[in-house]
Amino acid sequence: MSFPFSFWKPNPLSIPGLVQWYDAAVVAAGTNNAIDRSGSGRTGTNSNVAIVAGVTPSGLPGFRYNGTTSRMTYTSISAGTNFSAFAFIRTTNATTAASLILWVNGGATNQILVATAGPRQACFDGTHQPTSNIIDEFTAFSLVGVVCTAGACVFYQNGVSVGVGGVNVTALTVTNFGAATSFFSTFDCTESVFYTAALTASQISLLTEYFRAKSPF
Repeated sequence: MSFPFSFWKPNPLSIPGLVQWYDAAVVAAGTNNAIDRSGSGRTGTNSNVAIVAGVTPSGLPGFRYNGTTSRMTYTSISAGTNFSAFAFIRTTNATTAASLILWVNGGATNQILVATAGPRQACFDGTHQPTSNIIDEFTAFSLVGVVCTAGACVFYQNGVSVGVGGVNVTALTVTNFGAATSFFSTFDCTESVFYTAALTASQISLLTEYFRAKSPF
């Protein structure tokens, strides 16, 4: 049986290169471990991460990171210099410098998406640190992300570019979400996706449509 094209709904799997997809509505039974919906088998092992019901205006559940002990670990991702990472988040402590640490490695030398003073979104490879323009990530949930093409980063909020990094990053490998070394994040995250490819403008629009349909922003 075939269906009209109008039945098709965009989702992260419809974009090539997906290697990690966590949704707070899909966790392992009896745990807070995030099931990887990408098919890559990177189930996220959560330490002290709570699942909170109805955190968004549309009632989506979220992973809550408490800023002191919460982190998620997973099988490493070697991103190279072409990658894309997006998460639907709201930081919950505007006074904490480490209030947004998303994809990082254990030693904190590789940071795919973090917050710096301002706040600004940033990538960091141990030497280079391209950053976005100043954004608001505290008052409401928003879709934040970065697309890196041959080492050149472009940052996004709700599908709109918020600045191009001024320098190139080198190959990055990440194994943690929410914490790096002794720094822990304070935020709620309903869903996150990671691609080992630089998304095109049309793919970014599709992904933004997916998130906007689930929880309008």
